[in-house]
Amino acid sequence: MERNDFMKKPIFGAGWKMYLSDSEACQLATIINKSTILNDSVESYVLPTFTVLDRVNNILSDCVVNVGAQNMCYEHSGAFTGEVSVRSLVEMGLKYVEIGHSERRSLFNDTHVSINRKVKLALENKLIPILCIGEDLNDKIAMRTNEVLEMDIRTALFGVDYEAAKEIIFAYEPIWAIGQQESAGAEYANNVHMFIRQLLNSLYDESQNGDEFKIVYGGSVTAGNAEQLMKQPHIDGVFVGRSSLDIESYETIFRIVSESQDLK
Repeated sequence: MERNDFMKKPIFGAGWKMYLSDSEACQLATIINKSTILNDSVESYVLPTFTVLDRVNNILSDCVVNVGAQNMCYEHSGAFTGEVSVRSLVEMGLKYVEIGHSERRSLFNDTHVSINRKVKLALENKLIPILCIGEDLNDKIAMRTNEVLEMDIRTALFGVDYEAAKEIIFAYEPIWAIGQQESAGAEYANNVHMFIRQLLNSLYDESQNGDEFKIVYGGSVTAGNAEQLMKQPHIDGVFVGRSSLDIESYETIFRIVSESQDLK
């Protein structure tokens, strides 16, 4: 499947998980805000924990880096103790929300149904969902990667029309590569991204070849492997975890992503 000349900004997302305290998150955001290498050629975002979202968003208010949440409830409001409403995220002025991360699925019982509800609720409220999908090691060994991804995507997009689907960032994060010493190989990741693009193209009659959909790779992305990943024709960006917590690594990856159109 060949790509055409459809142009969109490369993407650099940073998921901070629960690695930083609130003061550490504010300190890192302040350093990022002062960085001289950032530019608007990249669609970029950071995802802090809930307790510091508002403060980080204020720190980065004049920066090209946007802010999003790591999760949200599937209902607008109600008796959902401990959950966070999409209304609160919108009132804070956030732009993104991560949905369906493998840790949310495995540790906190996110299901295909709840993920679909969250995706639709986010889109209804003008938030950009970062939809995480990926296979575990057993599925990879059994060569069920495509099967797992198709189920993840079809269920998440149930009732989502073409124009809305184009807003979603599809984050391919193989579970077996998250938090490991090495990521998935660049060629392997590209082949999976090509399958995802072909699947999305087949789901919507309006699509020409799937180029309009945004698909990024996440799973042990580092300053050392980001360039090889960004060279791949079907990888639109990277979703970085722990490597985004160090400013030198953050800036190196940002620079690679910003120059990625010249790499392809």
